Amino acid sequence: MKNSIVRYLAHRLMRREERKRARMENTFVHEQTAHGPIRISCTAWRTHNPINAWLVCGAQKALLLDTGLSVPGLAGYVRSLTGLPLMVVNSHGHFDHTGCNPQFDTVWIHPQDAPLLFQDLFGNALAAPGCEVKVLQGGDSIDLGGTVLDVYEVPGHTPGSIVLHNAADGYLLSGDAIARRIFYTPGRIWTPFSHYFDALERVRALDFTAIYSAHDDMALPKDLIDRLMQALETHLESCENVWAMPGVNDYYLIELNGGPENPAYINISVCKDRRNEAVADIRAWRAAHAQH
Repeated sequence: MKNSIVRYLAHRLMRREERKRARMENTFVHEQTAHGPIRISCTAWRTHNPINAWLVCGAQKALLLDTGLSVPGLAGYVRSLTGLPLMVVNSHGHFDHTGCNPQFDTVWIHPQDAPLLFQDLFGNALAAPGCEVKVLQGGDSIDLGGTVLDVYEVPGHTPGSIVLHNAADGYLLSGDAIARRIFYTPGRIWTPFSHYFDALERVRALDFTAIYSAHDDMALPKDLIDRLMQALETHLESCENVWAMPGVNDYYLIELNGGPENPAYINISVCKDRRNEAVADIRAWRAAHAQH
């Protein structure tokens, strides 16, 4: 009898701790940044590589960039922050940016990444996205009423990765396309580095001082773009640090300036099988641009 009571109490305690963890996992938080956009995160998203969604409010509409991993309550939390008509945009089609899409009626994404809402990186079918899917692309402008976000294509992390530029307030919402950690072209579709560098050059010419990415809690400086390009040009060919992903691919991992606690930290992964092609492409790009 005594052992039964002990087991029962232990079970009750375990269940209570499970419920407590579940509540914690669904606890959302937000922070107003100096440039205006609101960073939204969740304790379930606070892994070794934190995940952020971004809310921008204009006078007439609001925009949510990315919906993180699938957890209950994001739509309700966003509604607690704004009652404005809401446009939901995915910076790209990966699961850690689209997980809560079904909580919204309509989601916008670049057409080249729309297939990722229906299949994973390796072509395996996924459940229907649970919302209407519409497309936007580079050259589009989103007017929220006094606040305008311009769409720029930055293919590399995925073929349809986009960033949003707010010229008036001087910031960039960059998803995974421009960040301290760049996982270059995971999956089946390779994007030549010349395309990525061309896109980075276009974005670098814009007027902004801060970059807000999906996986950094701090505002990143504009010169991050130069440092990413320089890291690839300088270190990719000689890199010996290999990051193995069992059952997928091996990646060369360029890691500079200590760890994530250092604001200058850089972490770039490039498929091992593509290194020679990537190095040749970057050299050709640099040679072509040196002539201008």
